[in-house]
Amino acid sequence: MVDNFQTIRGMLKFDNPDYFYFIQIYRRRKDNPDQSKDMILIDNFFIYSYDEFDKKSSAIMNLCISNNARAYIRLNRRSSKQIALKTLGRIAKMIEDGNYRNVKRAYLSCAGEFHKEEDKTWVIDIDRNSLINDDEYNTYINNVITEIQKLIYETGKDDTITIIPTKNGIHLICRPFNLASFKRIFHEIDVHRDNPTFLFAQ
Repeated sequence: MVDNFQTIRGMLKFDNPDYFYFIQIYRRRKDNPDQSKDMILIDNFFIYSYDEFDKKSSAIMNLCISNNARAYIRLNRRSSKQIALKTLGRIAKMIEDGNYRNVKRAYLSCAGEFHKEEDKTWVIDIDRNSLINDDEYNTYINNVITEIQKLIYETGKDDTITIIPTKNGIHLICRPFNLASFKRIFHEIDVHRDNPTFLFAQ
């Protein structure tokens, strides 16, 4: 089981009633080999407060367990106003194009695509190579963290890095930095500017 609820709770910020965190639960073929699709969306949650986060945690965990699914959260907050306006524009374009069948997906699509976070974070995705031992892996992670903190320091931003365990490795959550400089050293690592991070899986 991977349970990041408490770690992620400490990263959340609720200082604007218009902003929310977007959580989605997916059932993946990687975990369910008999599944025909790569991913099936199980449910969505829109979190506006610590109270909502705490109250919905059991429901999220139960859905993951009963569906052998994974919960992900986008740490760059969404704006209700912005998503509503983006959805309106997207629906109008769909209607103009005669794409009526997908209108129902417009809000979720916009919520996944657009954030309104001033103090945005990136997700550094590092999978564990099963061929290396623990000491080598830890050294590698420490080298990555050291380089990221150096690059963030150069920007003048907060260089705090949070480690989020995943099924196959870790996510490092951090502020943006000079990506080109990082890629010259760690070209094999995926850096995501607005991807979700791992919240829970059995």
